[in-house]
Amino acid sequence: MNLRAPAVPLITVDPYFSIWSMADKLNESDTKHWTGKPHRMTGTVLVDGKEYVFMGIKPDSLLMEQTKLDIHALSSQYEFACDEIRLTVTFTTPLLLDDLKLMSRPVSYIHVTTESNDAKKHEVTVAISVDGELCQNLKYEFPTAYTDLSEPGFTCGKVGSSIQHPLTRSGDDLRINWGYVYLASNHSGASVSASEDINLYGTVNHAMGLSIVLDTEQNAEGSFCSRL
Repeated sequence: MNLRAPAVPLITVDPYFSIWSMADKLNESDTKHWTGKPHRMTGTVLVDGKEYVFMGIKPDSLLMEQTKLDIHALSSQYEFACDEIRLTVTFTTPLLLDDLKLMSRPVSYIHVTTESNDAKKHEVTVAISVDGELCQNLKYEFPTAYTDLSEPGFTCGKVGSSIQHPLTRSGDDLRINWGYVYLASNHSGASVSASEDINLYGTVNHAMGLSIVLDTEQNAEGSFCSRL
């Protein structure tokens, strides 16, 4: 019997930091909070100058073909393919009951592995981007700010509201409206950047992206971590 999960867990740290794929394929729609509101993470792969999307929606980019999905107790693993490469993406949140320090760490991990699909070597850049709405109840509720926290051997950026009011609201259909979302990697080929846009009401919003340069031979895998 071929069963389809109603939603695939990607990040499941706690009810605030909770991101799911509610589509048949990871690149068929935006990722969402468990309440159904957009909590966008976008994943792209640049292969020899050609850009593919494996997670979320990005107009004018090619789609990688999703070939497999396995859902485990603590991780969800996707496999994708295009003419040049095969890509494995594993989302893991280590909620291990026998390690309380690890379980209470508000961090989720994304591990990527690439391999050639045509017996040739390929240069590959895997990028994950997140929107400032991950730390807002509603997009544009507050203006956001971006900070680059990188240091030698560690690449990291954070985005959060310029106005912080922790734990001031309660209810069911609510998302976090305080704190910061982080993207980080200790890979030597990692880099982080941010973009800014302003809505009709003049509220500033930031999106942040972290990319890792790989290839399909000796440097074929890398890891991202994300926290809120």
